[in-house]
Amino acid sequence: MSHPILITGAAGGPQGSTGRLVANNLLKQAISVRALVHKLDARSDDLRAQGAEILEGDLLNPASVLAAMKGVKRAFFTYPVADGLLEAATIFAAAARDRGLELVVNNSQFQATPDDPTFRDLQHAPSFRNLQHRLADRIFDWAQIGAVHLQAPPYYENVRALVSRSVSEQNTAFLPWGDEATVIPLAGAEDVSRVAAALLADPGVPPQNVYPIVSETPTVREIVETLGKAIGRPVRYVPVTDEQWTEAVKERINPHALDHLTHLWRSFRKNKVRYRTTDTVRVITGRNPQTLEEFFRANAEFFSSAASVAQPQSGVALSAPSVPVPKTTEVLVIETAKQGVSPQQIMAMAPAEIRATVKLYFEGKIRQWYSRGDGKGVVFLVDAKTVEEARAVMETLPLAKEQLLDHDYIPVGPLMPLRALMGEGPQKPIERSES
Repeated sequence: MSHPILITGAAGGPQGSTGRLVANNLLKQAISVRALVHKLDARSDDLRAQGAEILEGDLLNPASVLAAMKGVKRAFFTYPVADGLLEAATIFAAAARDRGLELVVNNSQFQATPDDPTFRDLQHAPSFRNLQHRLADRIFDWAQIGAVHLQAPPYYENVRALVSRSVSEQNTAFLPWGDEATVIPLAGAEDVSRVAAALLADPGVPPQNVYPIVSETPTVREIVETLGKAIGRPVRYVPVTDEQWTEAVKERINPHALDHLTHLWRSFRKNKVRYRTTDTVRVITGRNPQTLEEFFRANAEFFSSAASVAQPQSGVALSAPSVPVPKTTEVLVIETAKQGVSPQQIMAMAPAEIRATVKLYFEGKIRQWYSRGDGKGVVFLVDAKTVEEARAVMETLPLAKEQLLDHDYIPVGPLMPLRALMGEGPQKPIERSES
């Protein structure tokens, strides 16, 4: 290939580092790489030693991007989870059009799969950042530069960063992922990068312009069990609230990323549908995708007791919450109608639902229940010590049996900061019976 391939984000970041992985993959194939880096440092020196052409630049500077594309026909675009994505994508698309690029592989975000009616739909973006990616994809398409979009969910590397410290120190994962049945679609950054490199290295035209990449669709329980199996010791999952998690990580994550992740977790908690895996990695690279267990085994040192060192000050690294986790005394359950369920369907079953609810109240299983002030559902306070106990109670109700409702389960307990008023110091999280 006579023209160099332009790789943005080539220095790599603290987690996925797709740009760096794409560059390394192409260089191993003796393909000419022009690496655009934000600053010159040891990482760019290493790329130069491998044979890459290094160019210092800024994706938010049109002149810088236009200069980087001189003599280029193919490029990889990626942008950190921070402010500026739409501006950078627009600048990159305009420069690519001016320079006559034939292919831009765009590192986008998961937007469902083609068989889903919400695929790429702007109205169903789970976060503002995800909406920006959907808009950026369209900008690249409108530029008519042969754009191909890689749409992947969170990376295995994100999970590692989220729990490595707390697992190392306490064998516990503190996350706002709701109950253990929540499904978290995942893919490996290495697989995403291999797909990108394969598309860039192939002189032909890609047969499609969107490639969803979903390698696994585990539940929270399966993620924790897989991690425990890989590292050889049990790992406990402790659900925390969005507020607890935000407080714990706000010094490490920029506001843009924090907003995105908070909304993404909320979306996963509410979506009770099992996502579908895709065969993109196998079809494009000829290799099966890396499994989550394989990733955990390859990264076992991150979860060892000797690895409890300071986490990066950027990205989504997370240690145990800065506020102690209370012993669960009740579970708050928020019921909302599933998408597409009409009020008439709910009202038709209301008499049976009310009778069953009152019966649970007299049995002491439901302590209190309220209508939401916004009219969007019902809130219950269930006498349960775990989410699983609360789910077992709620699933006896008629509307739940007919699968007409979504349920959010939030364990609650004593207000732990009140310990400060009693002159007690910080307390360690109390051991919970949840597995």
